[in-house]
Amino acid sequence: MTCKDCYHYEKCYSDALTEELAKGHDCQVVPCIDNHVTCKYFKDKSRIIEPTLNVGEKVWFLHRSSNEICEATVTRVEYNYFTNPQEWIEIDYISSPIGRLTYKTRIDLMLGKVVFFTKEEAESKLKEISNETTQDKERQIHIGGVKRIMAGLIAKQPNGLYCRISTVVDAPTDWNMTEQDYIDMCVKKAKEEAKIVLANYCYDFDVALNRVRYGKDTEMTTEEYEKFIKDCNTEVKEKG
Repeated sequence: MTCKDCYHYEKCYSDALTEELAKGHDCQVVPCIDNHVTCKYFKDKSRIIEPTLNVGEKVWFLHRSSNEICEATVTRVEYNYFTNPQEWIEIDYISSPIGRLTYKTRIDLMLGKVVFFTKEEAESKLKEISNETTQDKERQIHIGGVKRIMAGLIAKQPNGLYCRISTVVDAPTDWNMTEQDYIDMCVKKAKEEAKIVLANYCYDFDVALNRVRYGKDTEMTTEEYEKFIKDCNTEVKEKG
Protein backbone atom coordinates (compact mmCIF):
# COMPACT_ATOMS: atom_id res chain seq x y z
CA MET A 1 0.00 0.00 0.00
CA THR A 2 1.01 3.62 -0.54
CA CYS A 3 0.16 6.95 1.02
CA LYS A 4 -2.84 7.23 -1.26
CA ASP A 5 -4.35 4.24 0.55
CA CYS A 6 -4.06 6.03 3.88
CA TYR A 7 -6.95 7.71 5.68
CA HIS A 8 -4.67 10.72 6.40
CA TYR A 9 -3.51 11.13 2.80
CA GLU A 10 -5.30 14.39 1.98
CA LYS A 11 -4.16 16.04 5.22
CA CYS A 12 -0.56 14.86 4.83
CA TYR A 13 -0.46 15.91 1.19
CA SER A 14 -1.83 19.35 2.04
CA ASP A 15 0.70 19.83 4.85
CA ALA A 16 3.60 18.59 2.71
CA LEU A 17 2.61 20.82 -0.20
CA THR A 18 2.34 23.82 2.12
CA GLU A 19 5.80 23.05 3.47
CA GLU A 20 7.31 22.81 0.00
CA LEU A 21 5.72 26.08 -1.07
CA ALA A 22 6.95 27.73 2.12
CA LYS A 23 10.46 26.73 1.06
CA GLY A 24 9.93 28.61 -2.17
CA HIS A 25 9.48 25.51 -4.32
CA ASP A 26 7.01 26.00 -7.16
CA CYS A 27 5.49 22.52 -7.23
CA GLN A 28 2.11 20.94 -7.71
CA VAL A 29 3.25 17.45 -6.75
CA VAL A 30 5.10 16.58 -3.56
CA PRO A 31 7.74 13.98 -4.52
CA CYS A 32 8.10 12.49 -1.05
CA ILE A 33 4.44 11.92 -0.35
CA ASP A 34 4.20 8.52 -2.03
CA ASN A 35 7.63 6.96 -1.48
CA HIS A 36 6.45 3.69 0.15
CA VAL A 37 8.20 4.57 3.40
CA THR A 38 6.59 2.90 6.42
CA CYS A 39 4.66 5.48 8.42
CA LYS A 40 3.53 5.02 12.01
CA TYR A 41 0.44 7.11 11.27
CA PHE A 42 -0.71 4.94 8.35
CA LYS A 43 -4.40 3.95 8.50
CA ASP A 44 -5.90 1.81 5.76
CA LYS A 45 -8.83 3.96 4.56
CA SER A 46 -10.68 0.93 3.20
CA ARG A 47 -11.16 -0.24 6.79
CA ILE A 48 -12.44 3.07 8.15
CA ILE A 49 -16.07 4.22 8.02
CA GLU A 50 -16.94 7.80 8.86
CA PRO A 51 -20.41 8.01 10.43
CA THR A 52 -22.83 10.49 8.92
CA LEU A 53 -23.85 11.54 12.44
CA ASN A 54 -22.04 11.18 15.75
CA VAL A 55 -23.35 10.21 19.17
CA GLY A 56 -24.42 13.33 21.01
CA GLU A 57 -25.02 15.32 17.84
CA LYS A 58 -28.17 17.44 17.68
CA VAL A 59 -30.58 16.86 14.78
CA TRP A 60 -34.18 17.69 13.95
CA PHE A 61 -36.83 14.98 13.67
CA LEU A 62 -40.12 15.26 11.80
CA HIS A 63 -42.71 13.28 13.73
CA ARG A 64 -45.08 12.29 10.93
CA SER A 65 -47.96 11.14 13.14
CA SER A 66 -48.39 14.63 14.60
CA ASN A 67 -46.55 16.66 11.91
CA GLU A 68 -44.39 17.99 14.73
CA ILE A 69 -40.77 19.09 14.39
CA CYS A 70 -38.73 17.94 17.42
CA GLU A 71 -35.17 18.60 18.45
CA ALA A 72 -33.42 15.26 18.87
CA THR A 73 -30.12 13.81 20.06
CA VAL A 74 -28.24 10.95 18.44
CA THR A 75 -27.78 8.29 21.14
CA ARG A 76 -26.42 5.39 19.11
CA VAL A 77 -24.70 4.72 15.77
CA GLU A 78 -24.25 1.19 14.45
CA TYR A 79 -23.56 -0.68 11.24
CA ASN A 80 -25.39 -3.78 10.09
CA TYR A 81 -24.29 -5.95 7.21
CA PHE A 82 -26.98 -7.67 5.17
CA THR A 83 -25.90 -7.44 1.53
CA ASN A 84 -24.24 -4.02 1.92
CA PRO A 85 -23.09 -2.05 4.96
CA GLN A 86 -26.05 -0.17 6.45
CA GLU A 87 -25.62 2.74 8.83
CA TRP A 88 -28.27 2.96 11.54
CA ILE A 89 -28.84 5.67 14.11
CA GLU A 90 -30.96 5.88 17.21
CA ILE A 91 -32.27 9.25 18.37
CA ASP A 92 -34.14 10.44 21.45
CA TYR A 93 -36.71 13.21 21.19
CA ILE A 94 -39.73 14.58 23.02
CA SER A 95 -43.09 14.79 21.26
CA SER A 96 -45.60 17.17 22.85
CA PRO A 97 -48.63 14.85 22.58
CA ILE A 98 -46.76 11.64 23.44
CA GLY A 99 -43.65 12.37 25.51
CA ARG A 100 -40.09 11.05 25.28
CA LEU A 101 -39.57 8.63 22.40
CA THR A 102 -36.76 6.74 20.70
CA TYR A 103 -36.55 6.37 16.94
CA LYS A 104 -34.20 4.00 15.12
CA THR A 105 -33.66 4.14 11.37
CA ARG A 106 -31.26 3.65 8.50
CA ILE A 107 -29.66 7.01 7.97
CA ASP A 108 -29.36 6.65 4.18
CA LEU A 109 -33.13 6.12 3.95
CA MET A 110 -34.40 8.76 6.36
CA LEU A 111 -31.86 11.61 6.26
CA GLY A 112 -33.63 14.46 4.51
CA LYS A 113 -37.01 12.76 4.98
CA VAL A 114 -37.62 12.64 8.73
CA VAL A 115 -34.13 13.37 10.12
CA PHE A 116 -32.51 16.73 9.32
CA PHE A 117 -29.37 18.66 10.14
CA THR A 118 -31.27 21.95 10.58
CA LYS A 119 -34.72 23.05 11.69
CA GLU A 120 -35.12 24.97 8.43
CA GLU A 121 -34.70 21.76 6.42
CA ALA A 122 -37.34 20.04 8.58
CA GLU A 123 -39.77 22.95 8.13
CA SER A 124 -39.27 22.84 4.37
CA LYS A 125 -40.03 19.10 4.35
CA LEU A 126 -43.15 19.61 6.47
CA LYS A 127 -44.42 22.17 3.96
CA GLU A 128 -43.75 19.68 1.15
CA ILE A 129 -45.66 16.98 3.05
CA SER A 130 -48.62 19.33 3.49
CA ASN A 131 -48.76 19.69 -0.28
CA GLU A 132 -48.58 15.89 -0.65
CA THR A 133 -51.49 15.55 1.78
CA THR A 134 -53.60 17.77 -0.45
CA GLN A 135 -52.69 15.59 -3.41
CA ASP A 136 -53.60 12.49 -1.37
CA LYS A 137 -57.09 13.90 -0.84
CA GLU A 138 -57.42 14.40 -4.57
CA ARG A 139 -56.35 10.80 -5.08
CA GLN A 140 -58.92 9.62 -2.56
CA ILE A 141 -61.61 11.51 -4.42
CA HIS A 142 -60.56 9.75 -7.62
CA ILE A 143 -60.46 6.32 -6.00
CA GLY A 144 -63.64 7.16 -4.17
CA GLY A 145 -65.20 7.78 -7.55
CA VAL A 146 -64.37 4.22 -8.51
CA LYS A 147 -65.89 2.99 -5.27
CA ARG A 148 -69.06 5.01 -5.79
CA ILE A 149 -69.50 3.42 -9.21
CA MET A 150 -69.20 0.05 -7.49
CA ALA A 151 -71.46 1.08 -4.63
CA GLY A 152 -75.18 0.58 -4.71
CA LEU A 153 -78.13 -1.02 -3.03
CA ILE A 154 -78.04 -4.80 -2.98
CA ALA A 155 -81.50 -6.33 -2.61
CA LYS A 156 -82.90 -9.82 -2.50
CA GLN A 157 -85.49 -10.29 -5.26
CA PRO A 158 -88.83 -12.06 -4.71
CA ASN A 159 -87.44 -15.06 -6.64
CA GLY A 160 -84.60 -15.44 -4.13
CA LEU A 161 -81.83 -14.01 -6.37
CA TYR A 162 -80.10 -10.64 -5.99
CA CYS A 163 -80.13 -7.31 -7.80
CA ARG A 164 -78.01 -4.19 -7.61
CA ILE A 165 -79.49 -0.69 -7.82
CA SER A 166 -76.89 1.97 -8.62
CA THR A 167 -76.93 5.02 -6.33
CA VAL A 168 -75.11 6.98 -9.04
CA VAL A 169 -77.54 6.58 -11.93
CA ASP A 170 -80.51 5.52 -9.75
CA ALA A 171 -81.23 2.49 -11.90
CA PRO A 172 -80.66 -1.27 -11.72
CA THR A 173 -77.32 -2.41 -13.15
CA ASP A 174 -77.43 -6.13 -12.36
CA TRP A 175 -80.21 -8.55 -11.47
CA ASN A 176 -80.99 -12.25 -11.13
CA MET A 177 -77.56 -12.73 -9.54
CA THR A 178 -76.76 -15.69 -7.38
CA GLU A 179 -74.75 -15.15 -4.21
CA GLN A 180 -71.64 -16.34 -6.08
CA ASP A 181 -72.42 -14.00 -9.02
CA TYR A 182 -72.41 -11.04 -6.65
CA ILE A 183 -69.19 -12.18 -4.95
CA ASP A 184 -67.51 -12.64 -8.34
CA MET A 185 -68.62 -9.16 -9.41
CA CYS A 186 -67.14 -7.63 -6.24
CA VAL A 187 -63.87 -9.55 -6.73
CA LYS A 188 -63.65 -8.29 -10.33
CA LYS A 189 -64.24 -4.68 -9.26
CA ALA A 190 -61.73 -5.03 -6.42
CA LYS A 191 -59.09 -6.31 -8.86
CA GLU A 192 -59.75 -3.36 -11.18
CA GLU A 193 -59.37 -0.90 -8.31
CA ALA A 194 -56.24 -2.68 -7.05
CA LYS A 195 -54.65 -2.35 -10.49
CA ILE A 196 -55.43 1.38 -10.50
CA VAL A 197 -53.80 1.80 -7.08
CA LEU A 198 -50.68 -0.21 -8.02
CA ALA A 199 -50.29 1.63 -11.31
CA ASN A 200 -50.85 5.17 -10.04
CA TYR A 201 -50.78 5.44 -6.26
CA CYS A 202 -48.12 3.03 -5.02
CA TYR A 203 -45.88 4.82 -2.50
CA ASP A 204 -42.10 4.71 -2.43
CA PHE A 205 -40.97 2.25 0.26
CA ASP A 206 -38.88 4.88 2.07
CA VAL A 207 -41.83 7.26 2.24
CA ALA A 208 -44.12 4.52 3.54
CA LEU A 209 -41.60 3.75 6.32
CA ASN A 210 -42.23 7.24 7.70
CA ARG A 211 -45.58 5.98 8.97
CA VAL A 212 -44.11 3.07 10.92
CA ARG A 213 -43.72 3.44 14.68
CA TYR A 214 -41.89 0.87 16.75
CA GLY A 215 -40.25 0.45 20.11
CA LYS A 216 -41.71 1.39 23.47
CA ASP A 217 -45.48 2.03 23.64
CA THR A 218 -46.10 0.91 20.03
CA GLU A 219 -47.55 -2.17 18.35
CA MET A 220 -44.14 -3.24 16.99
CA THR A 221 -40.95 -4.08 18.85
CA THR A 222 -37.54 -2.95 17.65
CA GLU A 223 -36.64 -6.58 16.90
CA GLU A 224 -39.80 -7.00 14.80
CA TYR A 225 -39.02 -3.80 12.91
CA GLU A 226 -35.45 -4.88 12.16
CA LYS A 227 -36.73 -8.27 10.94
CA PHE A 228 -39.27 -6.48 8.74
CA ILE A 229 -36.52 -4.32 7.18
CA LYS A 230 -34.27 -7.35 6.70
CA ASP A 231 -37.09 -9.37 5.09
CA CYS A 232 -37.94 -6.50 2.74
CA ASN A 233 -34.29 -6.29 1.63
CA THR A 234 -33.90 -10.04 1.12
CA GLU A 235 -34.55 -11.45 -2.32
CA VAL A 236 -37.44 -13.92 -2.30
CA LYS A 237 -37.21 -16.92 -4.61
CA GLU A 238 -40.30 -17.66 -6.66
CA LYS A 239 -42.27 -20.64 -5.41
CA GLY A 240 -42.32 -23.76 -7.58
